[in-house]
Amino acid sequence: MDGVPFALHPKFEAKLNSGTNALVADLSVKSLADIDREYNYTFVVERTAAARLPPGVS
Repeated sequence: MDGVPFALHPKFEAKLNSGTNALVADLSVKSLADIDREYNYTFVVERTAAARLPPGVS
């Protein structure tokens, strides 16, 4: 991804200035099961929208 601009959020800049290990220490690795439990996204909005008829169609 060469040439794609990148900037850190300002809240992470102080940690980066104190050393890159400080930034990495705050990261946590989650399993797929952890992500599933945490977000529990059921796609209800998408399914509801897909089930509707387009405007003007009766």
